[in-house]
Amino acid sequence: MWATDITLSLTDRAASFVMFNFMMGGQVCEEDGTYEVGGEERSYLVHDYIFHPNLSQMKFGNFFNLCRLKGVSFDLADKTGTAFMVVDSLVGGVLGMLAVGTSADEAVRVMSQSFEFVQEQVGTRSEKGEFEEEHGNFAALCQIVRRKWKAVQKKRDALKRQAEESLIKM
Repeated sequence: MWATDITLSLTDRAASFVMFNFMMGGQVCEEDGTYEVGGEERSYLVHDYIFHPNLSQMKFGNFFNLCRLKGVSFDLADKTGTAFMVVDSLVGGVLGMLAVGTSADEAVRVMSQSFEFVQEQVGTRSEKGEFEEEHGNFAALCQIVRRKWKAVQKKRDALKRQAEESLIKM
């Protein structure tokens, strides 16, 4: 076997972890692989490439002002919430989202809330126009995140019922 190329750069996943680590200022626990900030666990979920042609119609400042007003933001003190990754401006219709929670399930909830917010602002379907042949991946990603959040809620409900039943038996 011969190596023909060496790429000396971060993968998308490694780059998203570098951003997460920079925002958190914590460390990975070597015993169990969890990420801790001041002794508290943090988990994250990231979508590096979310394309929705309608985003190109929004002004940068307006979008982030709406985010702030609707509570879709990153709390620097608590180190939880949503951080948007914007390469250039919204003109390309592309952004990334990094959702941070105190658990994996909480990160899913934050991501779901963020997708719902974007859907409220730009809709699910793209407007016909310059990008007519490009529909984006937003609708598909939105469905995936929604299904995952419903699965998390179903798991929580089952655990809650189980705990209630065990209390009744006592």
